[in-house]
Formats: sequence, C-alpha cells, structure tokens
Amino acid sequence: MSFFISTAVCHAATEETRGEVKGVIKDTLNNRQGLEYATVALYNQNDSVLVTGTITDKEGYFIIRNIPRGIYFLKITCLGYSEKTIPDIKTNDNEQRLDLGEIKLHTVAEEIGEVVVSAERRPFEYHMDKDVINVAQSHNRAGSMTADILEDHPAVEKGLDGAIKLRGSTDFIVLINGKPTVDESTDILNQIPAASLSRIEIITNPSAKYGANHAAGIINLITKSNELNGFSGSVDGSQSTADNHNVSLSLSYRNKKMNISTAANVYRNPIFQDRTSVEERMIDGENGFQNFHSNNVLLWTGKSLNAGIDYFVSDRNTASVYVSRSLSVFGWSPQKTITEGIVPDTSFYILDDFMRNNRYGWHFNVGDVHRFNEDGHQLRFDAHLIVVNMARMNNQYLYNSNQVWENDGLAESYDLKRHQDITRQQYQMDYSLPLRNSGKLESGVLMTLDKRQIKNNIVTHTFSGNQVSRNNDEYRSFNNLWAAYATVTRDILGNQIQAGLRAEYESRNTTLLNGDFDNRYRQLSLFPNLNISRSFADHQRIGVGYSRSIWRPTDLQLNPTVYFRDISGEFAGNANVKPSYTNSLEFKYNRSFGESSVSVTGFYNRMKDKIMTIRSLTEDSVYRNSPENLRGKQRDIGVELAGSFSLLKWLSVNANGKVYNGYIKGEVTNQQIERHKNVWSARVITNIKPFDNMRIQANAYYNGPSLGDQVLMKEIYGLSISVSQQLFQKRLSVNISGNDVLHTEKRKFILSGSSFNQRITDRFPKHPVYTLSVAYKFNNYNKKQRDNVEQGIGFF
Repeated sequence: MSFFISTAVCHAATEETRGEVKGVIKDTLNNRQGLEYATVALYNQNDSVLVTGTITDKEGYFIIRNIPRGIYFLKITCLGYSEKTIPDIKTNDNEQRLDLGEIKLHTVAEEIGEVVVSAERRPFEYHMDKDVINVAQSHNRAGSMTADILEDHPAVEKGLDGAIKLRGSTDFIVLINGKPTVDESTDILNQIPAASLSRIEIITNPSAKYGANHAAGIINLITKSNELNGFSGSVDGSQSTADNHNVSLSLSYRNKKMNISTAANVYRNPIFQDRTSVEERMIDGENGFQNFHSNNVLLWTGKSLNAGIDYFVSDRNTASVYVSRSLSVFGWSPQKTITEGIVPDTSFYILDDFMRNNRYGWHFNVGDVHRFNEDGHQLRFDAHLIVVNMARMNNQYLYNSNQVWENDGLAESYDLKRHQDITRQQYQMDYSLPLRNSGKLESGVLMTLDKRQIKNNIVTHTFSGNQVSRNNDEYRSFNNLWAAYATVTRDILGNQIQAGLRAEYESRNTTLLNGDFDNRYRQLSLFPNLNISRSFADHQRIGVGYSRSIWRPTDLQLNPTVYFRDISGEFAGNANVKPSYTNSLEFKYNRSFGESSVSVTGFYNRMKDKIMTIRSLTEDSVYRNSPENLRGKQRDIGVELAGSFSLLKWLSVNANGKVYNGYIKGEVTNQQIERHKNVWSARVITNIKPFDNMRIQANAYYNGPSLGDQVLMKEIYGLSISVSQQLFQKRLSVNISGNDVLHTEKRKFILSGSSFNQRITDRFPKHPVYTLSVAYKFNNYNKKQRDNVEQGIGFF
C-alpha cells in the first residue's frame, strides 16, 4: 500500500503542469463493443522513446495522465487485431486534455481478406479481475465436458467422486453468461459440453456487483455467440473409446434489427471406476474391518434446446427474450463384493447398487438494455424464471455370500425415493454511469424468490428378522433474498481504485409438513470490496484486492431428519448450522513481453464458522454424515503461477502451478481438531505448429497430495496428447486426442475419524481414452466480416 501512496505524492507535485489523453478502442465491425485489455503506449515523437502507457477497461476506455509538454505518438495493440499508430499527440498550455474519441481496430482476418479469423488466442489469459480459459485452444480436451477443461487451471482440482474444487473448496457458484443457475456446481460442470462454450471466466475476488454467496469464487461460462450480420452456425461432434459422445448444433441469424439464435446438444459422459476399499472400524466396541471391491460407472447423460432473440429497438435500446429446456440424468449401477467382521469371524456379501437422478428444467429470461449514450451510460433490466423438477431413486440389495462370491439369499435392502420441485424468480436492475477522469459508478438492486418442496421416502428392510423401517418426510422452504450494491471506480493519480459495498437481506423459512419442525431465519449482511491496480509503460500491471463473501447452508443441510440411507451410512441435516463468512485478500502481478506473458497471484482467505460434513459412527455401528460449524478458524494461503511463452514461430509453452498451505484449528462435534495441509501442482502444455493448419499439443500434469474434511487425497499425474488439423479454409476441424496415454492416473483417498480409517483406490480401466472430435463452421458472411466473434452477450 505504501507504494501506491508514495506514487500519489510524487504525481501530485506536477499534476497541474501536465496533460492527459483519453479515448475508447472499438472493433470496426462491432461498434457496440469496446475492446478490453488493449495496450495503449505513448512514445516521444522525436526519438521514439517509450514515455508511459496503460490498458483499456471492460468498455474499451483508456486515459493517460501526467504527460509532460511535448509531441508524441500513440501505439495501440490488441491480440487478434492489427496495430494502429496515431501521430502528432501534442500537450501544451492550450491542449492539456485531448479526447481522441473512438479509435477502431481491424482484425487480422479483415486485413488478409479471409472469412475465418486466422489470429489465435492464447489458451489462458490472466487479467486483474479474472482468469480466462479459451476453450477452442484446449485441443487435448476436445470432446470433453466443462469439468475436464477446468482441471487445466491451477486454481481448480477434482476431488472424491469427481467433485470440482476451486482453491480447495466446493463452496463456489456457477453462472452461465453471468446469469443464475440452481443446480449443484459439480453437476453443472459435468453436464455442459465444452464444445458449446467460447470461454470460461474464473473470478476468485469478485466485486460487490456479484452475489456474495461464494466462499471460493465464481466460475462464469460464456457460450458461443455471433455479432455479425448474416447467417452462421456450427456443428460439433465427438466419440471416445470410453463411450463418451457429444453432439452440438448452433445456428444464428442477425440483421440490423434483430439477432435470432438457437442451440441444441446431446451428450453422454460416463466415468468408469474400479474401486477397492480397506477399512478399519469399531464394531460393538471391538476392532473390526470392512473391505470391498466394486466396478462402477458414473454416468451423466442429457440433452438441451434453447432459443433466443435480441431485438434492436434502436441504436440505444435492445430487448431480449430467451428460453431453455433441458433434461439430464445422473446415475450409477455398480456391484460390490464385501468382506467384513471381527477377526476371525468374517461375513461375505454381494451388493447391487442402483441410483438414478432425473432432472427436468425450464429457464425463461427477458431483458432490456437502454444506452443513454456511447460512453457506457446505461440501464439494464433482467427477469428470470427457473422451474426444475428432480426425481431421485436409490435401490440397494445386499445378498449373503460365501468366499467364492456365490449368491446365498437377500439379507437387506435400502430404497430411497426423493422428489424435489424448485421454482425461482429473480429480478435484477443494473445502472452504469461514467464519471470524470475515466471513472465509473455501478449500482443495482436484486430480488430472488426461491420456493422448494421435497418429498423423501426411505425404506430399510432387514430380512433376517423381517424388520422394516420407514422415513417419510415432506418439507417446504421459502428462501427470499433482497440485495443492493454500489461500486465506484476512479483513476486517482495513475492508480485505478474500485470500492464497493453490497447489502443482502435473507429471509428463509423451512417447514417439515409432517412434523413439528419450523426453522425461520432472518439475516442482514454487508459485503465490502476494495481493489487497487496500476499499469506501467512496460506492459506490467499490479493489483491488490479485498472482498467478503458468505456460504449459506442448503435446505437439506438444515433439515434435521435423515434424508438418505444406504449400506454405507446415512445423511442427516442440522437445524443449528450457521452460514460461514470468508474474508479474502488477493495480490496480482501481470506482465507481457511480445507474444509472451507471466502472471503471479497470491491470496489469503480466512473463514469463520466453516461448514464441514462430519462422518461419525453411531451406537448402532452406522456411519452418519451431517453438517457442523467449525468453532475455530480456517485460513488458506497460496500462490498461483502461470506463464505463456512463445519460443519460436512453431513452438509455444503454457505452464502453471500452485502452492497452497491450509490450517484448521478449533472444535467440531465436541472434538478438538488441528490440521495442516500443503498442496502443490504443476502443469505444462506444449503447443507445436508444424504446419499452418496443424496443431500438436501435449499436456503433462502433476497434482500433489491435498487434504479436505476428513479426506486426504494422494498425488495424481499423467500425460495427454492431441493432434488437430483444419481443412477447407479452416471451416472444418478434426482432432484426435489421447487422455492419460501412459495409464498412470489413479486416485487414492484416506478417510479418517475417531472410530474408523478407510483407504480407497480408484483405477480407471478404460484409460487411456482416445477421442475423435469433428467441428464444422458455416456462414454467409462476405470477406470483410469475421467468423464467430465468440462473445456471449445473451443468455445462450
């Protein structure tokens, strides 16, 4: 902080005698959209010595202050666009403030007269406010789901049973084009084919503009969209040796008055597991054991269809309507062989385990954007209606067996049926007002009305004593949220400062309809944020930021009844669970030199009342999983390193890594806990371009051990390779990829508690997995228009 203060003092002494230059950078073919992160450099016209510089903001605006008297020229560069130079920039007593207005850049594709963009984006982009994964450049992940691509980012990892974690936490939210979703984050990421996306934004230090319910951050999925007049579309398909397949179709037609788009996809995403478990546990006060082996298939399947229209009422007003319909199914069907007991007494079982979760959803969205002028002064309104119906069925049948695994009669059965109806309404209004000296005021209000009704039916049948137990529960919850925010961004003496405050009032009422449980919760919370950044002339930028967030317990976590039971245990809620709050500090340093760049991110997170899922052994030797608040502290500190290096015309390397340290100390379920964890990982992606239309990509990775709630995950490492070829003037892309080609990837977990210790190993018998992906783009643009400007301005 002392750096920013000393800089301000030095500039204050000379500010009155110096000039400034400002303007806005735009695309020649898209007058509505400014170019973010364009580099603007000021040179002395006499000797071409670099004087100072900056980068553009989200709307393409820039301002350079404290310019000494003289004559200069301005050089503007942006990836994928031709360089532009503006000469004779004069600052003197009569011309201290110069407004260059709109400055338009031509794409590289326009300059060479091609239909398809020839300039390539980097696979990863690291900015002050977010990191970006450009999906089309992840050739090794062609034909994959979104969850697979995210693993290439240092902040993301995959945990037990495929759970996606952001900086070691599952407490994050997923947005689609900045719009809300209602499903579990991991489910969303495993259900959306990467081929339908343009890019993925990872926001670990969000401003007050975003909702505060994200302990770890936000993952924003940006779908493909087109902004040029004419008809366009794409078809993507893939098939793997592990029976994964995805087919996606997108169509778009745009003219001066409207933009009509539609998209459809069908996917099948299985994960084949060969799991072994060795467990020591207490049984009736004595040391016992339970070991099992299973062949399992985790299967996500689904299809979706969406359509939308943007109607350009005028140059300053756009109305939008979008509709989405989706169907997804998640399930498994393993058979387990189980041995358990107290030595020397041993029992043998065979378990058939079936699960199926059907989800049907509608999403309706209407919106309107009114632009008061071309300087970013606008008012936006959005309304969403999300309707989701989910039905889950679990069936487990446990058979007695002998040592050679012969079926000898049904011993126990577990049946679960759960039906869940969700209706969410969300209304949001956002206002943006440019201020003097490249400043901006952003404010908005939001209202969310969420209603859920759940019917839960559990039947347990023990055939040896003909005992039957039933749990039939039905409960309803109303969760309403009102929020307001304001952020102010100002350029003060060369430092860009953003300060914001968000207020959220939550009203929740959960009622057990067939019991006497009625939980009412009211809470007003404030969430400030502060970000300070500064750009330097030699393409360097540093920033520091602070934000506060919350993670609220779900309805199932608050329901005190048992909502799930099978042979491995049961899950129950806890009406006394409180929200957890996180205070986050983040430091960023970015530097680019030519076609290469480096990024360093450091963070410190401190969480209060962390919600932990605790596994314990009941008096009946049944494992119970329930949420508890940690009465103590958790802090995480870490560094993420990333670099993109263009070594030769045909060779580039993207490398990233992380080092995390976590510490937990406190009390949970009347037990004192104190844990340290050290996590590190590294990944190197090598890109080779032997010919103009061919790409070879190798992805080598190593993830070190990581510690979670009662879970230690061992190291994982592997290698993936892909070859991509473009044909027919780059309209057709063919990609062949191999994942885990050395067959080294396996996942090992150790789960431990006061009365058990379990060691799990997952192997993947279908590895290595080879995938063939084909993509074809078509349009009727003329040669002066770009193909597929992948910027998602609408919902789909």
